[in-house]
This record gives sequence, C-alpha cells and structure tokens, in this order.
Amino acid sequence: MIGAGIFVLPAQLAPFGWWSVGAWVVAILGSLALALVFVALHRARPEARGAVALCEIGLGPLGGMLVGWSYWLSIVATNAVMALAGASYAGVFVPALAGDDTAASLFAILLIALLTALNILGTKAAGRFQVVATVAKLIPLIVASGLLIAIFAGGQKPQPLTADLGETSLFAPLTAAMFALLGFEAASVAAARVRDPARNVARATIAGLLIAGGFYMLLSTGIALAVPAAELAASPAPFALLFDRFAADGGTAPIAACAALAAVGALNGWVLLQGEVPRTMALTGVLPAWFARGNAAGVPVGTMLLSSALAIALVLTQLGEGLAEVLEFTITLTTAVSLWLYLAIAVTALRLRIAMAPAALGLVFTLAVMWGTGGWISLLSIALMLSGLPFYRRPSEFVARRDEAPLPSFRHPRESGDPVESDARQSLLGPRFRGGDDG
Repeated sequence: MIGAGIFVLPAQLAPFGWWSVGAWVVAILGSLALALVFVALHRARPEARGAVALCEIGLGPLGGMLVGWSYWLSIVATNAVMALAGASYAGVFVPALAGDDTAASLFAILLIALLTALNILGTKAAGRFQVVATVAKLIPLIVASGLLIAIFAGGQKPQPLTADLGETSLFAPLTAAMFALLGFEAASVAAARVRDPARNVARATIAGLLIAGGFYMLLSTGIALAVPAAELAASPAPFALLFDRFAADGGTAPIAACAALAAVGALNGWVLLQGEVPRTMALTGVLPAWFARGNAAGVPVGTMLLSSALAIALVLTQLGEGLAEVLEFTITLTTAVSLWLYLAIAVTALRLRIAMAPAALGLVFTLAVMWGTGGWISLLSIALMLSGLPFYRRPSEFVARRDEAPLPSFRHPRESGDPVESDARQSLLGPRFRGGDDG
C-alpha cells in the first residue's frame, strides 16, 4: 500500500496541523471497517468474486455498472495526480520546469502521452519500468525517515502545529488522508480466492492498513514538524523541500529524481489499468462492444487513448493555476470519485444484512469523507458517475467477444503504483470482468 501518494500528501495536510493526526487515525479505522465488510460479503457470496459483482447483487446490474464506471474515472483522475506529482519533482532538477506551473502541467501531459504509447506498444517494457520505479520509490522514503530522526535527535525544535481549522471543514483533513489509503480493499477483494479468508485475508488487510497508515502518519507529521506549515503547504514537492532545508548540498536532486520516478511508475501501472477496466466491462455486455476492441495483443487501444485523453483534459482544465492548487483539486476529485465503490459496498452489506455493524460504520465514514470533499466536488463526482448512463447496455443485449486476447497480468497500485497484489486488484472487477473464458 505504501506508494507515490506520500510524496505530495505532506503539503496537502500541512494546513490542518494536529487535526491531520486525528484524520489519519479516523481514516485508518474507517478503512478497516470497510475492509471487514469486503471480507464478510465475499464469505457470504463466494460466487461473486469481485466488488462490482457484489454491488450488482445489492444494487442490480445498473448499479454495478455505475460503480465500475466511477472506478474507471477514479483511475483516470489518479493518472492526472501521478503525472502532476512527477512533474512537480522533476522541476527540482529540470530548470525549465522550476517555478513555471504551466510548463510543469504541460510536462505532466507529456508524461501521460508517453506512458500511454509505452503501454500500447509493449507491456513487457512497461513491466520492467515498473520494477525500477518501485525500487526508486523506497529510496526517498527510507532516507527521509533517517533524516527526520537525525533532525530531531540533533536538537531541532519542532515547528508549531495549528489546532485551529478556521473556516475549513472538520472533515477536510480526513479527505486528504483518505487519498493515501485508497486501494486498501485490494487484499480483501481476494477473499474468495484464498484459503480461510475469514482469518488470513482479514489479518493481511488489518496489518497492511496499520503498517502503511501508521508509516504515512508518522512521516507526514514528521515533515510537518520540521518545515513551517505555510512553506510546506505551498510546495508541490514537500520531500524536496525537506531535503533542501536540512540535507547536505547536492542531496536534494537525487531524492527528487527518485520521487519523480516513483510517481511516473504509479502512472505507468494505472495507464495500463485504465484501458482494461472499460474493456472488461464491455466484455460482460454492460458497455458497448467498441470499449473492448483491441489490437493483436489484446490492448484496447481506443479505450486506452480515450482514458488518457480524459486525464489530459483534467490537467488542462486547471492550466494556469498554481501546481500546488492543481494537485489539491485533482487529489480531492480522485478521492470523491473513488468513494462510490465504498459507499455501494456498505449499502450492499446493509441490504443483505451482512456485517451490519462494520457496514453501518463504513457508511457513516464514507459519507463523512464525501462531506469533506466539499459540495462542488461531490456534485461533480455524481455527474461523472452518471455520465456512464448513456453507455449502459443490459447484459442480455450483448454477447461477449471471445476472440479478444486478454491482457497479460500486470501488477499495479490503487493510488501508489505499487507492483503488489495483482490478483487481488484484478478480482476487484470479478471473473466476469476479465475478458477470459468467463466473458
């Protein structure tokens, strides 16, 4: 679960001071409740091996399609975030991008275009690049942790953290923290595919959330205690800012390069997935057949290009704004669109009377996070979800194409680009969403 989101989150959480620590705790506990709901639903309905299939049971085929559509759009928004994060850190060692937010946004668009071409031309090359990016991601996290320990062990006085939210919503820091935890369901959605899921999957999910969430909380809070809040909040590259203030000369650029590579690696993994999600939905019949049309290797080129075009359009809508502000908007939008899956799972469990207590808690938690995104963003997420209605097809109206070659398995993250839990991630859409023999 530990991934590229941590490289931008300290800046997003900086204005909230000590409230961000409480937000981490609530986000972790709320995510744990939802994860238990995923596990319980899979135990009760083992024939529905994906989250979208579970939503179909509770909400019907149209509800399942809208959840899948929202999930696809959340991937598109995530790609915009990862591209912007990569551009923000590239500005540390690329002078042409430093201080020029428009140039950085255009560079983010270039990254989306290049990685789209890479994934269309060859998944093997994309997979090799993903491994390199994952290794690079760990370097700044480990070094930053050591640097923070050295800073405070050396007698550095912590920066004061505010306890006053002012006019900001109490739920705003919760929304920012939740962005880092998106994808916690990766292990739990595999419950139907492992032995003794009630114990093994639940333990893995809980341990993963506690470890990743705790690490996020400690690292982001440590940076907030080391760097003045106003300066940190205005930085699109908080890790580079930390090293620029406290590390030896020449240490900032290598760390920024690793952070940029980590963000690009996240983008690489999600560019692949952004084409597969609509393709597999089309193979079930809930989307038009052209979403599933691919090349000889099974890559849905048209859908891939459409997805990247939407991600580029999202970046373009914010062109001319400050990079930090653009990141804040795209992160909030990504979180809002992603919440519909969790909301649907909680409602499904309540309707089926399964795991009632965790489902009720998860529903309240999801609504609280949604409130924190703000009225405008929430309405926009609803509009984006409903934008799939014109494309909806009843499953009986479409016979899945079986001559489409499935994409090779590729490991990918939710928001982070982590090459982990590939099977769990694929099972999010269920066996009918794979484009294989069950298509």
